[in-house]
Amino acid sequence: MKIFLTEYQSENKIYAGVNIFAMNEDEAELIADEQGVTIVGEIVSVSFKPEYSDYLTQVEEVHKEVHTLH
Repeated sequence: MKIFLTEYQSENKIYAGVNIFAMNEDEAELIADEQGVTIVGEIVSVSFKPEYSDYLTQVEEVHKEVHTLH
């Protein structure tokens, strides 16, 4: 699954559109046409701020702990 970024124009101004989740660009183009938006890019990586990265590590550790349900 890929994430495509879109934009749309209203009253001569350009705005960020919806994010489209699709398997490929062809599928994303079909969805974009239905939504009336234009694809402007694809998210290919994500970088987290160091402080958020530390938070994610803590969350992962909590989920690794063994939990007993009664």
